[in-house]
Amino acid sequence: MTGLVADASALVKCLVEEPGSPEAVHIMREATNIVAPDLVYAECANALWKRARRGGLSGVDTETALARLTEYPMEALPLADLTADALGIALRFDHSIYDCYYVAAAIQTGHTLVTADRVLAGIAREVGLGEQVLLLGE
Repeated sequence: MTGLVADASALVKCLVEEPGSPEAVHIMREATNIVAPDLVYAECANALWKRARRGGLSGVDTETALARLTEYPMEALPLADLTADALGIALRFDHSIYDCYYVAAAIQTGHTLVTADRVLAGIAREVGLGEQVLLLGE
C-alpha cells in the first residue's frame, strides 16, 4: 500500500482497542505515507474525551492514547489548502465539512482514503475516488 489519508474514525482504532482495531493497525503499518487534515487531532481528542466521559477509558489510558496520536507518523495537512474543495463537497452532499476535509485531502494528494465511516466512504466514491476508498470492515 502506498499513501493514505486517515480519518479520525480509522486513527482512533489505532489508538484504543475496539472492533476493527487490528485491521486498522495493519493497514496503517503497510502505508508508506500517511496524511490527514490537521483537524484530525481535534477529532481524535474529542473521540477520546467521549470514551473517557462514558467510562470507557481511564484518565491514564486517555493520556496514553493522546500521546500515541501526537507521535503517530503522519503529516498534518493545513486546512486552508483543503477548505475550498471540502466546502464544495459538503455543499454538494449536504454533509459535515469536517468529514469532507478528508475527502478533499484524498483528492488533492491522490492517496487512498481509509475510514470506518460508511457514509463518508460513499461520498468519497461518488466524487470519483472509487478504488481509492478503503472502508474498514468491508
